[in-house]
Amino acid sequence: MMKKHFWRREARKGDASAQMWLAAAYEEGWFGKAKFPEALKWYRRSAEQGDADAQNALGQMYENGESVAQNYSLAARWSASSDQIGLVGFSFSFLFLFAFSNFSRRPCRTRASIRREITS
Repeated sequence: MMKKHFWRREARKGDASAQMWLAAAYEEGWFGKAKFPEALKWYRRSAEQGDADAQNALGQMYENGESVAQNYSLAARWSASSDQIGLVGFSFSFLFLFAFSNFSRRPCRTRASIRREITS
């Protein structure tokens, strides 16, 4: 519980890293049940400050429609932001996903399934 109080205190002060970790904790349910709206709020605050991990996580939330309406344009925007900062590993799979989800009538595949195909 100490980490929850620490992350929350530092996140409220505007620490982007603490905001990202607090969001991850809410998303994964580290403090009990997962709270996607809280995760979204803290990921967004951290992402707006330039945290690449938070930007990527926010992109994934928009991609999967977790606590937000599924929106591939916003997912691409946030994932592209994280790519510019340094999470380049997601570029290929996300661009592939984005292309198929917006320019084709085929069902959209998830980033995780594409990543599994690429790495296997």
